[in-house]
Amino acid sequence: MCKSYDYLRRGNLTTKQLEQLQTDTFTGKKKKSLAYVIAIMNMNNEAISYA
Repeated sequence: MCKSYDYLRRGNLTTKQLEQLQTDTFTGKKKKSLAYVIAIMNMNNEAISYA
């Protein structure tokens, strides 16, 4: 997504287009937080060490 934003940003944009690019064009959310992923990895590591 960052590369797409950078590519579009390089164009000759008006102020209104730039504002739209920054606020309305790319939206998203991480599927899972980093803390969740680390917790799952730790649980797996504990399970492996006790096996």
